[in-house]
Amino acid sequence: EKAKKQLSEAGIKVEQLGGQTPCVATSAKTGQGIDELLELIILLAQMEELKANYKKPANGVIIESHLDAERGPSATILVKEGTLKKRDIITTESAYGPIKIMEDFKGRELDQAPPGTPVKIIGLNEVPAVGEKWSVCENLIEAKEISSEKALIETPKREPAEILEITPDKKVLNLIIKADVSGSLEAIRKSLSVIPQDKIVLRVLYASVGDINESDMKLAQSAKAMIFGFRVKSSYVPYGLLLR
Repeated sequence: EKAKKQLSEAGIKVEQLGGQTPCVATSAKTGQGIDELLELIILLAQMEELKANYKKPANGVIIESHLDAERGPSATILVKEGTLKKRDIITTESAYGPIKIMEDFKGRELDQAPPGTPVKIIGLNEVPAVGEKWSVCENLIEAKEISSEKALIETPKREPAEILEITPDKKVLNLIIKADVSGSLEAIRKSLSVIPQDKIVLRVLYASVGDINESDMKLAQSAKAMIFGFRVKSSYVPYGLLLR
């Protein structure tokens, strides 16, 4: 009921409250409502005559990402249109590369993924941000150029300059945050933003996915910052630096 109320406040009214948006109570833990949800999705797709194009170049969105210690940058992506194939070269707003490994949600390797399929891919040069759009390119040169062009437009939107109101009676705590996945990183930053900062201002100097490395340590030393790592490893810990 709380979720329905929050949706209503955001301008989305469910059918139970007199709106047009269907709503099904589900539980991933118990399995309640899952069958009803799937039936409703199929029914709506048939009523709206929703059909995917399997033949056009694949594209979609990044729904999770992290740095795999053994296999490198990893991303879970959703295929919205087209059929994604292993060895396809894809580009996002911050990363690009050929798909070396493509797996389903059970870790089984796939050769191709049709529309509506979530898959985990390995092969990108960087860890992309959650929410970025991706598309298939013909070659690496084109993928790199598109990624660079998108970054110039999208990066300023996603990383606005942080403006702090600091008075003489306040102290500033500089933070560097490293996490295992983008979802965790986003949750940590949101949690920090709601902490009262009447006397001490929390300033996030840098936040990214991946293990704590030497560059993070040097930044912490020069800016007198604290490093907080969530489910990550540290490859370089000099004496006297506080690591949480």
